[in-house]
Amino acid sequence: MAKLTVVVAVLFVCAGPALQQSPPRDPVRQAAPAPKSPESEAALVAKLAASPGDKDAARALFVLYNQQGDVDKAMLVLQASAAANPSDPQGHQLVAVYYWEMASKGDSLPLTQQLAYISDGIAALDRALELKPEYVDALTYKNILLRMRANRETDPAQKQQSNAEAAALRNRAIELTKQRALINGSDAPTAVNPPPPPPPPAPGAAGYPPPQAPVRVGGNIMPPTKTRDVRPVYPPEAQEARIQGIVIIEATLDTSGRVSDAKVLRSIPILDQAAIDAVMQWEFTPTMLNGAPVPVIMTVTVNFTLM
Repeated sequence: MAKLTVVVAVLFVCAGPALQQSPPRDPVRQAAPAPKSPESEAALVAKLAASPGDKDAARALFVLYNQQGDVDKAMLVLQASAAANPSDPQGHQLVAVYYWEMASKGDSLPLTQQLAYISDGIAALDRALELKPEYVDALTYKNILLRMRANRETDPAQKQQSNAEAAALRNRAIELTKQRALINGSDAPTAVNPPPPPPPPAPGAAGYPPPQAPVRVGGNIMPPTKTRDVRPVYPPEAQEARIQGIVIIEATLDTSGRVSDAKVLRSIPILDQAAIDAVMQWEFTPTMLNGAPVPVIMTVTVNFTLM
């Protein structure tokens, strides 16, 4: 508690005039929006000094600092709130989501910093899962962070290990979601998309030509025509929380027109995996260049709309 008081005291000393902006859209603020009539920064800090476990004040202060672009103070608020509510796994989950957001800045951050954020996010999720092993959101975000780490790994063994752990967590989250829907008698869809088609033979295998770098759709490269469409399975948690929107994905198509890889460009984390699962089953007409089929990269969108 002494450490938390020091954190709040530091925030009070650092407090400056609040900026009035519309909150940017991101998973943390979607899960915990600021009050409709925001209190001043000084008032919120005073509330936390008097009651460190006040989650509403912590969330409002976090949104305020994040709007101002003060990442360090925003993270301090989330960490202090999680420490003040040690038995609440959601506090650690929100810390992890913010680390995920910072790690997702891509090339604007050094690789070492991205990896540090990913590791810190995974550690926060581990604390959440210690408190609640069947916490579906924590399983989902840990799956995402592990895949992010795998994409940045240079050691093939470490990459494979991270991807395998991520796949196990994803399968567990799907299983728990289906069980919850059955127990609750939910009308939400519980079907799970079948796995994507097996990958093509490894480069260098007998009868397999050397790999060719994919070309990007644009200019003389026309977008291919979709020949097989698979709708995404709307996660029940997202339906219950009334979360909707568009996930933008960069898809890589092989020479046969099947999607061989997909990565999220614009994320709604609770919907990302469902979007990827659907896109990985799409099929397109092969793209021809100089009379031969070539792999291509293109941007696709997956729209989640509540009826």
